[in-house]
Amino acid sequence: LAKSNIIPKRLREVRPPKCSSCLYGKMHRVPWRGKRQGKPIHEANQPGDCVSVDQMESSTVGFIGQTKGYLTKQRYKYATVFVDHFSRYVYVYLQKQLTSKETLQAKQAFEAHCRLYGVKVAHYHADNGRFADNMFLNHVVTSGQTISYCGVNAHWQNGIAERMIRFLRETARTQLLHAVERWPSTCSTHLWPFAISYSAQALNQIPNKEGNGTPLSIFAGVNMLPNLNHLHTFGCPVYALDSKLAAQQSIGHWNRRCRLGIYLGPSPRHAKSVSLVMNPSNGLVSPQFHVHHDEFFETLNRKEKEPSAPWKTLAGLKGGITKGTSAVDTSTSSTWDIEQHRDDQNETTTEEQEEAPNFGETEQSDPLTSISQRSGRVRRRTQ
Repeated sequence: LAKSNIIPKRLREVRPPKCSSCLYGKMHRVPWRGKRQGKPIHEANQPGDCVSVDQMESSTVGFIGQTKGYLTKQRYKYATVFVDHFSRYVYVYLQKQLTSKETLQAKQAFEAHCRLYGVKVAHYHADNGRFADNMFLNHVVTSGQTISYCGVNAHWQNGIAERMIRFLRETARTQLLHAVERWPSTCSTHLWPFAISYSAQALNQIPNKEGNGTPLSIFAGVNMLPNLNHLHTFGCPVYALDSKLAAQQSIGHWNRRCRLGIYLGPSPRHAKSVSLVMNPSNGLVSPQFHVHHDEFFETLNRKEKEPSAPWKTLAGLKGGITKGTSAVDTSTSSTWDIEQHRDDQNETTTEEQEEAPNFGETEQSDPLTSISQRSGRVRRRTQ
């Protein structure tokens, strides 16, 4: 960042302070020997020439965000990660099941995303697994593409995707642990789909070590600097302006002018200045523009122990409020939250329920693992 003049150059040689959340989320064994530099399997001279793809699994089920209706009991459990060799641009597609159909949908979604930047995928490099199924292979052939695989139990031959999965896993875990440590009553590790997506978006906007641009600028073929003002602390409190005030309507003189929410990253379907905000009372996620972020969790009262947020119980997740407590606790929820929760439940029904696409609490030692590192069939887990 200092080399690209995004932050002051005097910070170039400054040693960053130790962060407990980073140590908890990124600790690993110390290497005792170096590794030789491998040779590229497929040469890439422009974006789309070669794309590595792999899948990862989470032992902790992931919460699916939606904009209205009753919260769904479906969960994200897997993710397919695409990495462009030339630009190192990364794209994450969240999945509920590890099937050929959803894996093909991930491929189609990635190629549709590439077309937005004028990129056409020519070659894929993957492990075996779902990428060797007939449905996936037939789509590769009909699209005029080629595909290559790594050897059995030779996952280092797909090292670009493997390292990217490790990076996304460590970054998302660090953000989740930091948020849970600062706001334990509201944040949860079940929000890992949002953390994974946010990690990928942030990585695409950070300049590479060579200093020739960001992965997004190289992938899109344009010279643009990232706007770091749009990146905020994941899981931090965010204050969204009252909907009536945002619509230029009036409210009572002594009413609260904003509501408290959870920041889940920038919206993938809107401008980068639009934030995804979760209502902790009903669990609904909405894109908000008129917001103010509390980056350092300064507005929270840490001295008093708060009850668990109602959204965890409404979503059917572990670690929710205890039995005998209403899903909307009037002693801890604001007036706006209570009224908004009631309005949302009255105005919508289960038939109107819809998921927000890609709005991507028990302690786990390693919640996300690469599927390609597991042998045998993937064991199905129940919540």
